[in-house]
Amino acid sequence: MEKKEYTPREITGKPSTERVKRRYDELLHSELYIDSQRCRLYTEYIKEHWLEPRYVRQGGALKHVLSNLIPVIRDGELIVGAMSPYIRGTQFYPEYEAGWMREAFRGIKRAEEKYIGGTLAVKEEEKKIGIYTLTLEDRREIERVLEFWKEDWRTISEELLKQREDYELVEKWQQQLVFLRFMWDVPEGRVIPEYGKAVDEGLQSIIERCSQKMEELQPFETEEKLSKRDFYKGTILALEGVIAFAENYALEAERLAESAEEERRRELLGIAQICRKVPRFRADTFREAIQSFWFIQCALFLEVNGRGISPGRFDQYMYRPFKDDIESGRITEEEVLELLELLRIKHSEIIRAHAVFTESYLGGSIFQNVTLGGVDKHGRGADNELSKLVLQAGINAKTHQPTLSIRWSDKLSKDFKLKVVECIKAGSGYPALFNDNVGIERFTKTGATTEDARDWAPCGCVDMNICGKRVPQWDPSIWNAVKILELVLNDGINPVTGDKLAETGIEIEKAGFEEIKEAWKQVMKFVISKNVEYWNIAMNIKNDIGLTLPLLSALLDDCIEKGLHCQEGGCRYNDGAYHVSNGIINVANSLAAIRRCIFEENLFTMKELREALKHNFEGNGYDEIRSHLLSAPKFGNADDYVDRIAVELYDAYSEEMEKNLNWLGQPWRASTLSVTTQVVNGNACGATPDGRGAREHLCDGSVSAYPGTDINGPTALMISASRPHAVNIQSHLFNMKFHPSAIEETIGSEKFIALNDTYFDLGGYHVQYNIVDARMLRDAQEHPERYPDLMIRVAGFTARWVELGPAIQDEIISRTEYQGL
Repeated sequence: MEKKEYTPREITGKPSTERVKRRYDELLHSELYIDSQRCRLYTEYIKEHWLEPRYVRQGGALKHVLSNLIPVIRDGELIVGAMSPYIRGTQFYPEYEAGWMREAFRGIKRAEEKYIGGTLAVKEEEKKIGIYTLTLEDRREIERVLEFWKEDWRTISEELLKQREDYELVEKWQQQLVFLRFMWDVPEGRVIPEYGKAVDEGLQSIIERCSQKMEELQPFETEEKLSKRDFYKGTILALEGVIAFAENYALEAERLAESAEEERRRELLGIAQICRKVPRFRADTFREAIQSFWFIQCALFLEVNGRGISPGRFDQYMYRPFKDDIESGRITEEEVLELLELLRIKHSEIIRAHAVFTESYLGGSIFQNVTLGGVDKHGRGADNELSKLVLQAGINAKTHQPTLSIRWSDKLSKDFKLKVVECIKAGSGYPALFNDNVGIERFTKTGATTEDARDWAPCGCVDMNICGKRVPQWDPSIWNAVKILELVLNDGINPVTGDKLAETGIEIEKAGFEEIKEAWKQVMKFVISKNVEYWNIAMNIKNDIGLTLPLLSALLDDCIEKGLHCQEGGCRYNDGAYHVSNGIINVANSLAAIRRCIFEENLFTMKELREALKHNFEGNGYDEIRSHLLSAPKFGNADDYVDRIAVELYDAYSEEMEKNLNWLGQPWRASTLSVTTQVVNGNACGATPDGRGAREHLCDGSVSAYPGTDINGPTALMISASRPHAVNIQSHLFNMKFHPSAIEETIGSEKFIALNDTYFDLGGYHVQYNIVDARMLRDAQEHPERYPDLMIRVAGFTARWVELGPAIQDEIISRTEYQGL
């Protein structure tokens, strides 16, 4: 069968060297594996040291893991360090939630798994744990580990939470996707450590600082001083573990050099020399800096059970060694480019395995977010020569990790912006663009200094964070705005299951429009208050049982100065706990349709609408009701009628979130994004008043239009997307799709820059693009073997097309594809 005709992308790239090509091909053809090393090493240490103080125990356990993990140097590598011997291998963290692996071994399915519906690209004929391969040897090792972990964080927490009178209700909410199940198996991450501490100072300097702080505490006559002493001891152990991790790679490089050909022998001996220097000491060259950075990234992922550990402003803390090397002639831009391409491949080797349901909406991404551009601490444009090379590496090595983000500012050079557009045209869905002014204003509004606020970056997907100074962001779950609307329209009963899940305070068939809208807000407030209340309890338990993060704490200001763990108030800013919504645009469209069709034009009654929804618009003339609903105003068309409702709902959500305090006494923050929950949550919902059918996906992102409803062109869509008050919320997510011909050549690029300048001038926070002909995506669905390197933007992340489930693929194809600006 011949390939279908489609318009190719204007910009294409390929690995700049044969070395990169070999590693890239190796990556594309590698399988996903679960490795047992980390859980075995961690567990054997915990068994022997259970009575040690919690900080010391955690630091020692990480040191034991890092010191004994098998070092693997792959053929031709220049940057070394791996989480697993498998090219794409993940580790298991039984101390958080051992139960999901135990359930997988026993074939137990959680109640909410029935809503997954084609979100995972699973090959049913293969025996796997979800989408991951597990060898017999690794399985047996994990089974031995599970014998010890009868109690983990989830088990201990749920034993306490089950004593609450409202637990049964909250459990039903989780099973029926009022909000997604608490993420015990992927709780942490979404943080930007201060990598510059390792690059510019080295870990030895932090060790010495910890030792000095311990001396200053003597005599240890109070409980507080003893706790701080233990914190410093544990931190030193963790940092020593990273140094040992690097030393093991030095030894392995020397071992391999003994039998290598001369050219490779010189490379391996050079690698050994670098590994003995960094990250223990300051990196003086770009090669040393990139290796130091990578050891830290690997070690953090081995410590932290989560996703979203983001490199942040890579072009800032890596610029000093880059500039020095270029000016001295120690390195060429071509050599830098090769290293940056190899680094992209290393980032893509990192994966995470979680419970099948959790995996179903995370989309396979690890959410490592590299940020470029923006302004420096003085407010000057911060793009540089390295920034453009990072973009070129993203064009040449089209990997799904790391994602690239741009802090878009009028202070950036035109050459840099043109390079950004060139990278977008290459069609991998990155870089995403973020409004620099909104990020700075957001953090000054929430209490940061101007200098600290200017060092912000998107973290994980699209959430704002401050580099190296803010507590790791915690999202306990994602709540379903459409399910809450369903409860309001059905007197608190979930129409899909028949269970009573809420009190709405109104008789829906007698209520006015404002009463319906206020009822949605009240149920929303009740749901999120319970969610954060439960999670505050869980976090206090986590800290109490000693699941601390000494390495991460060492790389976040001001934990060392305070002698406090990063999740116990050690950071400079401790308001990182947040909650995520999905589907608010569907609710805004639905409310607009109700107001227009029922209360203004009297086209049908609320009773008739409810019957139509109950029957999914099928039979008895319900298609006419659906036609009226679809014709009502829709978000994404610069229509105040519906846009104002969306603004009001988002403001109500943000205001309510910040009334709740987290376990550190700081306000919870509101966030809005989708990952791939628009499909999972949609599967759990019946038909809705915006005309959407039962089990159809919800709107992606948070200010995207529902596919096919944005009919007034891209400018109108951007106007709508800019209207919700971005500065009041931690993130918005906005997807757009253009045909490649829409922005071709230089004139197209310049128009595209002007379009984005206008969007950000209007106050928009974020936008990301798929530049692709939908015909290519359809062909890739039918013939995935032809597209092993096809990357696509899903939500706040890029994914390999062949690793997305058919439901997610269909949703992406359905998004409106603009043919011109």
